[in-house]
Amino acid sequence: MIDASRGCVKDGNKNRLRERDIYRIITTFNEQITTDPKYARFVPNDEIEKKNGYNLNITRYIDSTDPEDIQDIYAHIHGGIPAVDIDSLSKYWEVFPSLKAELLTAISDKYYSLNVEHENIRQTIYKNAEFSEYGEKLDEAFAAWKAKEYPALSTLDEDVSARELIVSLAENILAEFEHLTLIDKYDVYQVLLAYWNEVMNDDVSLIISEPDGYANARATDNIEEEITQGKNKGEMKVTGWEGRLIPKAIVIDTFFREEKNAIEEAENVVAETESQLSDLIESADEESALADVAENGKVKAKDVEAKIEELTQHVETEETIELEILMNQLPMQKKRLQAYLVGHPLCESALTEKGTVTKSSIMLRLFVIRTVESVPESLQDDVNQLRQALDLCGKVSDYNKVVKDLNKALDEKCRARYDSLTDEEILELLVNKKWFDSIFSGIADLYAAISHRLTNRIIELAERYENTLPELDKETNEYETRVKSHLERMGFKW
Repeated sequence: MIDASRGCVKDGNKNRLRERDIYRIITTFNEQITTDPKYARFVPNDEIEKKNGYNLNITRYIDSTDPEDIQDIYAHIHGGIPAVDIDSLSKYWEVFPSLKAELLTAISDKYYSLNVEHENIRQTIYKNAEFSEYGEKLDEAFAAWKAKEYPALSTLDEDVSARELIVSLAENILAEFEHLTLIDKYDVYQVLLAYWNEVMNDDVSLIISEPDGYANARATDNIEEEITQGKNKGEMKVTGWEGRLIPKAIVIDTFFREEKNAIEEAENVVAETESQLSDLIESADEESALADVAENGKVKAKDVEAKIEELTQHVETEETIELEILMNQLPMQKKRLQAYLVGHPLCESALTEKGTVTKSSIMLRLFVIRTVESVPESLQDDVNQLRQALDLCGKVSDYNKVVKDLNKALDEKCRARYDSLTDEEILELLVNKKWFDSIFSGIADLYAAISHRLTNRIIELAERYENTLPELDKETNEYETRVKSHLERMGFKW
């Protein structure tokens, strides 16, 4: 009898068997494995016939439910962590015996006390020497599997069967991780098979079926999307590109780390500037001009400019009056302009580097006068705040352009690099950095999940029995006394 009801994942309103679930069912049946009585066991005919009247409902024969997490009343009253809960983590203590001693001390046959503060539990576990050594064993197991499989994966040709290849890969990885008791070998199998189905199968099939074989790694393909609106609706447009076998992210990480770092630094500058702008908007008074143009914590440069113009358009000085009179007379011949400036020296402030005066130069000078030099005191705070926002908007725009230009340049260099990839570089990028690194990342996540489960369970138990009932009762009485005292001072009586 096999109860595989818990070996599946939800897929909408259905339960779907994963590769690991199918493999475990088949292996358990074919090899008659009954080491886990909550998953499979041999059932004598008498039990089927006499005890259950030939009722073959699986739950009559296999109890796959998890044990109930029982609260210990004695521990809640007197303190301590129940030994039964600590013993339930025996699979961890068998692998990390010194960790148990670091974390816990037995105060009786049935209870333990915690040796470290709650906030130090996670750090204590991760710093434990045996815990670190187990991670190294995981690395060693994967390195052994990798060394065994590299010759086959680096010499694929038309004589290779993809189906036979994945069977061999799976059997070997199961064998390497068999002895690592904390890592479920079926989970490792699932990591490999999931990656095979999603990515690796297509890669291998392309290599063994195409005449170019591994040389396909030098090819790149455009990414196209259908245009959904406008006069070109229904046509395809190029939105990017990707390596046929080797993702460009791997090529960038390998050959263009300096350029990638430069982009990341520029993006950090953009993020910091945007943060400054957000802080400025958030700190603005609700009645301020900046708050008036902000929407959902953001502003547009054109809206800020319009607001500044709206607030300052009526600011007048002798110079603004003179400049507006001159602007209405433009264009003006050079000799006449020179003569005009002699009689109206205030207008010289609008002269360009070429010694001319244009409507644009006058508008720029008017903006400076009205927003910087001659702002009325009543508008100073609003205008200064708006100018700061406008300056930050301009910096964000400039920095984004820098990021865009850097990305474009890197994209072009990266695509050109594919053509010159050597055979050795292709194998390193494809087999090691793409295939092996992706599989190992998934396996490393399994170990991280195991360590999180141990850590979270210890923290849960420590917090559950941290405060005894007498302590809670005393604390409650103290709060009650304080509340009554406050109420009496407020004049309440009962």
